[in-house]
Amino acid sequence: MVYDYIIIGGGASGCILAIELLKKGKKVLIIEHKDRILKKLLVTGNGRCNFTNINATKDNYYGNNKLLIENTMKNYPPERIIEYFSNLGILHKELKNGKVYPNSLQASSVVDAIRNMLSYLACDIVYNTEINSCYKSKDIFYVNEYKAYKLVIATGGNSYKELGSDGSGYEIAKSFSHSITSLEPVLVQLKTDPIYIKGLEGIKQDVTLKVYDNNKLLRVEKDEILFTSYGISGPVIFNSSYLTALHGFSIEFSIDFLEEYTHTKLLEFLKDRVNKLYFLEATEFLNGILHKKLGMFLLKKSGLEKLNVLVCEISDKILENLVKNIKDYRIKAYDTTGFKNAQVTKGGVDSNELTLNFESKIHENLYFIGEIVDIFGDCGGYNLQFNFASSLTVGGLDD
Repeated sequence: MVYDYIIIGGGASGCILAIELLKKGKKVLIIEHKDRILKKLLVTGNGRCNFTNINATKDNYYGNNKLLIENTMKNYPPERIIEYFSNLGILHKELKNGKVYPNSLQASSVVDAIRNMLSYLACDIVYNTEINSCYKSKDIFYVNEYKAYKLVIATGGNSYKELGSDGSGYEIAKSFSHSITSLEPVLVQLKTDPIYIKGLEGIKQDVTLKVYDNNKLLRVEKDEILFTSYGISGPVIFNSSYLTALHGFSIEFSIDFLEEYTHTKLLEFLKDRVNKLYFLEATEFLNGILHKKLGMFLLKKSGLEKLNVLVCEISDKILENLVKNIKDYRIKAYDTTGFKNAQVTKGGVDSNELTLNFESKIHENLYFIGEIVDIFGDCGGYNLQFNFASSLTVGGLDD
């Protein structure tokens, strides 16, 4: 038997494409090397499946082929992805920062909807299968003992290897003479020297984060930061971590803990606070403004060696330093926590080697979709949005 399509990879991209092809009467085979499909999708969005972001545009994506990004997002904006999942029975819910979830807030709801449709359409799936041979001969693709007229590589990147994205698709791509761009973990936590964060473990704070390279502003993020035992995490870090892959670890992260105050207004506010709360211990000085441990940490960083002194003993110089630290606390990272913890991979199959339909420019009827391509997006549903859009692009070719 010769299939119309063989899809290598039973993740989000591969399964959505299979549904679209099966609905058109195509014979489709999914080859999955794990014991189940959609394992990674089940854990996305902290198990709630943030499957798109209502704010997603071409500007939220990074990769070599800007035209491919623009075309894909133009044809399949977030509204179309929401509509698509609505047709699968998923009622959506929009939460903070445009993140879109199933109304159940369970990733299993999305996984079950996709699996149910694949089952209804009688999709052929083989599990626990490694790719031992993959080549093209006389317009037929041969993958192990299977044959197809068209081949789709949807194996994902290097992130979450235990869930199936182990980078094996890159070797298949190279066997078809495709280039793989530099691979780096992104949307990932960052490691820092303990001097920057010791004592802050577990603290979450809404902040404005600015990223600089030699004082050149690279990015501004407004969301939550999480301080950990190894460094920094949270949405602002996940969204900015890709800059370490582009610029190295010379970049600086500037944290503004009170964006609503200018330096001048904050200094006036703190001086007035000294006058009003002069009788308190310094440990209580920032109570009600910042997390208490964070407030005491910043006071120490500002030169107040002993926190058991009275507020009235806090000098103007320390207040000036405190304003600087509250408005522009600088941190440098020295590493990421690696692919094991990364949500996404930067790099992959060079998108300049693909058409606007995700077809190889080297081999006709060979396609690459999802995270194996060198295009990635911001944190918050943007990557699944693009992965689904790439699937629907290829799925719409046989109309």
